[in-house]
This record gives sequence, structure tokens and C-alpha cells, in this order.
Amino acid sequence: MKFSNVSDWLSWLETLHPSEIELGLERINPIAQALKVNDFDCPVVVISGTNGKGSCLALLESISLAQGVSIGTYSSPHLFKFNERIRFEGQPVGDQSLIEAFERVEKSRNQTKLTYFEFSTLAALTLFKQADLKQQLDLLVLEVGLGGRLDAVNVVNNNLAVITSIDYDHTQWLGETLDEIGLEKAGIFRSNGLAIIGEAKIPQSVLQKAKSENTKLLCIGEHYSLKTCSNNSLVWQGVKAKYDPVGYSKKSEFEIERFTLTLPSVTEPSCYKSYQSLAWDNIATVLQVLYQLPLKFLNKNILLGIENVKLPGRFEILPGEVVTLLDVAHNPGAAKLCAEKVQSVIKSKGQLHIVVGMLDDKDFSGVLSPFMGLADIWYPSNVPSVRSAPASILYNYLLDAGCTVSDKYLHPKVAYNQALANAKPGDSILVYGSFYTVMAIKSQDD
Repeated sequence: MKFSNVSDWLSWLETLHPSEIELGLERINPIAQALKVNDFDCPVVVISGTNGKGSCLALLESISLAQGVSIGTYSSPHLFKFNERIRFEGQPVGDQSLIEAFERVEKSRNQTKLTYFEFSTLAALTLFKQADLKQQLDLLVLEVGLGGRLDAVNVVNNNLAVITSIDYDHTQWLGETLDEIGLEKAGIFRSNGLAIIGEAKIPQSVLQKAKSENTKLLCIGEHYSLKTCSNNSLVWQGVKAKYDPVGYSKKSEFEIERFTLTLPSVTEPSCYKSYQSLAWDNIATVLQVLYQLPLKFLNKNILLGIENVKLPGRFEILPGEVVTLLDVAHNPGAAKLCAEKVQSVIKSKGQLHIVVGMLDDKDFSGVLSPFMGLADIWYPSNVPSVRSAPASILYNYLLDAGCTVSDKYLHPKVAYNQALANAKPGDSILVYGSFYTVMAIKSQDD
């Protein structure tokens, strides 16, 4: 099988496996071994978590670029073009390189029916392996697609595992309880390895998994933290890298590092910076990651990387007489955080118009309820995906909750254009609920 362009390859990948999602490593692992992509010479960081994975990866990438560290990153999903998922030095992989990687995977899969994500993950890993063999990578950061234990990314042996947060999402695959979900995410732990946990309320299943694997944990609030001082600066305190992660037993054995961040605080939407959309816990976790890597990061470059981080679709603000806020929040935890940020940024007396579109497997109540007291007018929409939740269901849910609803819409662009038509100067529009919802508006904007 051979195609001359990326679009045709991706269209074919969608037909290769009967299911869009089928977790498990039994299909992908033999192929990964044949392609020799299970191990890398450069340090490998694997990031799992319900929320914050993309933000932490973007921070690590931005800081590495500021420091001059050669970094490869793998993330999903993408907003515009598939190539965004695979980046070298912050730049998406080129079409020709991607096509050649697809060809290598196809030659190795021996008729195995891989999912879209499995096939594309193997392609990404072959590209990173090429760069690693040429000593062109100082650091590789891989974002888990779903869960951890059975995710395709988990075929790689990591040097450092990160769990950003543990909350309810994808419950039909990961389980109905936080213990079940946490155990799936802890599947990226390695025997005698090290893991950094950015979740303050750690499920017992995660602690038990770490104990069974003899994985050493550095946990937010216990081993590292980021706190605001009286002068509005942020002080991070955590564990320095110069210790043996195997064999310690007491917190007092750690060598402590302190780092003060002085970031300009801007509240006006027209001046809002990407780093302000980050949860402090994510910044704290990334700083702890940096101090555990066998690489040197100067404080000035860490600060520069944080200030310059790019987070498209993560509380992204499009200024104007009518401010537009874009956020890919699609589970209760992310929606709650987004709602808090909306209240902190929007201080005008204008109306808040909300365009929302979701996938059909999401917790409608958990994602919609944080905005019930904030929204003046809702614009529920389908999203451009076969997994779209019908706009009619969102429409009826909002009406039953006593909300003012404009109408139900077939596409986020249509809903957004209606919100723009209804909005007056001083009003704001929030677009959220799914990557697909934000992608539709970003495509229109660009």
C-alpha cells in the first residue's frame, strides 16, 4: 500500500481497523519491536493524565527551545494538520518524511489491523528513532492518547513518567472510579523507575502500583510546590536531580532546589499571555521534570520558555470589541477550570455567549454545569465528527436546566457566526467542549 500524499494515507488509516478506539498493546508491540522503537538513547518523558498533558508538553518544548535542547514531541489530537502531532524543535514534521514513515510501518505490520492512533504512533516513533540514531535528539516527550497502560505510546520504555491529573473522562474505557482511572494512567510506570505526580489527591491504586513496581514518586504538595509570594512572584520548591531515585525513604533525604519566577500579571484580554492559561500545578510539575532530567536548564531560559509558550486552543483569546475565548475543555475538571478563568478575565458588564459542541461519550452535565450561572445565551452545535453529540440533545438539556438557548446548529461555524451577529461591543463569546469545536472556529479565523 502506497499513497503519494498525507491526506490519502490518513483517509486509508481510518478504514484499517473497524473501531476508532481499541486499547491494547498486543497488536502494536510486535511491530514496535520489529521497527526497534521501544528504546531510545536520549531521555524519554511520557506524560499521562486527564487534563494538563498538552500544556505540560508545550511547556517542556518551549523551555527546551529556549535552552537550546534538541527536542522531539508527540501529541494528539491536532487542531489543523496531522503533522502538528509530530514535532522536531517545535516544527511539525514535513509531508515527505511522514509519508516515508507510514510506508515503513505498512511494510512491518504484516496485515495486522492497527487503529489510526496505533499506526500513526508507530510512524512517529520511527521518525524519532531516526533522529535519535543520528544523535539529533537530546529529549523526547510523548503524550499518552488515552489512559496509559494500554495506550500505544506505552510501547516505549520511558525514563520518566508523569501523571498530570486524575479525573473522570473516557470512563467507558478507563473505568467508573478514580481508583480504576488512576490505575490505567499509572500503567506508564516502570520497574525501579521514577514518576512525577501532579495530582494532589492521589488514588490508592496509583500508590499501590508504584509500590508493586518499586517506582519512586515525586508528588505535588509533598515533594514539590509552586506558591505565590507577597510581591506576586512565584516560588517553586522541589527536588534536585542529584540523588539516586532508588532506595530513598525519607523526604529529608532530598536535596531541595528553590526557583523564583517573576512573570508579568496581565488581566486585560487584549494583553493576555498563553502562560496565564496554565494551571500553576502544571508549571510546578514541569519544573520538577526539568530538575530530574540529565540536562542543564538555566533559570533565565526556563523563565523565557514559560513566557513564550504557545497553547493554541487552551483558553486562547481573540481580542476585539467582542472578545472570543477558545478552550478545548471537554471533561468536568477542565470545564470547571475554564469557568474560573472566564470569571477572572471577563470583567465587563456585557453578555457572555457560549458556543458548545461535544462528542457523544462525554459527561454533558459535568461539562455544561460550571457555566450555568455565567452564560447569558447558549449556542449548542454538532461537531464535525462521526462521534458528535447531537446538538438537539445539548439544546434540550440546556432548556430543561432553564437556560436561554438561541437555537441548535449543525456546525460550530454557524453557531459562532450567529453569536457574533447577536453580540454587542463589550460582550464576550466562549467556544468550548471539544477539540473539534475549537478547530472549526480556528479554521475560520485563520
